[in-house]
Amino acid sequence: MTLRNTLDYDLEFTRKAEKYIQKLVKKDEKSARKILKSIKEMVEKPYEYSILKGNFNKVHKIRVGNYRILFDIIENKSSYNSYN
Repeated sequence: MTLRNTLDYDLEFTRKAEKYIQKLVKKDEKSARKILKSIKEMVEKPYEYSILKGNFNKVHKIRVGNYRILFDIIENKSSYNSYN
């Protein structure tokens, strides 16, 4: 699944994350909507989110209720990768 915004960045989900979101939509539609809304907001302002520490110091994070969205920004490719 790929989303595009006005800044010409692409959002690419890992296969695992894509499957997880699809299952979540069936189990808990309310949480899935919140997560997808947060992801859309993240694409607009990706650098406003905190960064993990240690070995994952280039991975950003968003907290949505009990869920965490982890993503990194690949500048030379102009895309984001979202992990589960």
